[in-house]
Amino acid sequence: MDFSSVRSALDAALAKYNILIAVHRGCSGGTIVENTANGLRTAWKMGADMAEMDVFSSTDGVLYITHDNMERHLFFTERNVKEMSSAEIDALEFRNNVTQPCGHVERLDQVLGQLKGGKLVNIDRAWRWWERFLAELPKHDMAEQLLLKSPPREEYLAALEKSAVPFMYMPIVRTMEQFEMLRSWRKRINIVGYELIFDELTHPLVAPETMREIADSGAFAWVNTISMGAKYRISGGLEDTPAVLDDPDRNWGTHARLGFRVFQTDWPVLLREYLEDAGFRPPVARSTSVS
Repeated sequence: MDFSSVRSALDAALAKYNILIAVHRGCSGGTIVENTANGLRTAWKMGADMAEMDVFSSTDGVLYITHDNMERHLFFTERNVKEMSSAEIDALEFRNNVTQPCGHVERLDQVLGQLKGGKLVNIDRAWRWWERFLAELPKHDMAEQLLLKSPPREEYLAALEKSAVPFMYMPIVRTMEQFEMLRSWRKRINIVGYELIFDELTHPLVAPETMREIADSGAFAWVNTISMGAKYRISGGLEDTPAVLDDPDRNWGTHARLGFRVFQTDWPVLLREYLEDAGFRPPVARSTSVS
């Protein structure tokens, strides 16, 4: 199957910028909340080429965006949103860092309607309701804008193969066994990239021959540099916090030299400035308008 038309916007962005910046859950601050249409639009305005959203379902089958298990932080409740009906979810109010209400959880349909025609969107965690999710997406006519990801389980890959639309897809790869298994799927589904999870730089997933194979297949390697604490070592110990505070070249620069073409970050402006200054990404004229 020819996937080129679906991935044309992604390929154009990679050709233009060399390295793309994807923002974790969009940007948040003040009364702009993560995992909302405004949060994703803000990420684009802050220089991101792509913004991430997390999908979940209510008990009565309505798809929303937010990251479940973050309820205490987002809503000051202990109850998981996956265990709520759509009526209960619609009644929830986000709280900002001074505890003020600042909006409601947004339905996936509503968010996609607001984002259509903008930059790229990475959709995470939807695999838990994969078939329903894949059945609903085509009506939005946004295949060139959406990048779906999941663990590379056979049932998820098979559902993508059966989809009427060859959506862009990125498996989350943690082992060489997973990577090798995916070779047989490259002509069957639209694998545009690989999110590589690795605890050390000696991991075989980031060996030169693996990175070369990814590039030769026409896909990109994606590194998640967000800092989530000592429990999560997902980018070889080189991540956002030390890059922001001390040494961007040792952290972000090492990943760029390894050949990563997409970085997921919480700090799009600082990452973009580093990549441009270091010559990894061509500089883009910044507007001086205050309108």
